[in-house]
Amino acid sequence: MIQVAGREVTTIEGLQGDPLYLALEQALSEAGSVQCGFCTPGIVVSSWAWLRAGGSSETEAIKQALAGNLCRCTGYQKIIDGVQQAVRIMAERTVSGEQL
Repeated sequence: MIQVAGREVTTIEGLQGDPLYLALEQALSEAGSVQCGFCTPGIVVSSWAWLRAGGSSETEAIKQALAGNLCRCTGYQKIIDGVQQAVRIMAERTVSGEQL
């Protein structure tokens, strides 16, 4: 807790309704990235923060962005696929004029 003293902390509940969160939710579901759900909040919040900061769909960059999250069920490829799908969804929505 000392590391977050005086800082803002966003949990997965704080992302509800955010367009980028909704794109991630859709993409991770479509890619089969979620099974037991234990790691899901950390992966979603980490992915959201990374993509919000300008993250790309490059596999190695996604691996680095999610390095602090452990998954025992799906394996990391489906998670990476989901994040890459979220990047595509965001691009499509941007082209169509949706606000992200």
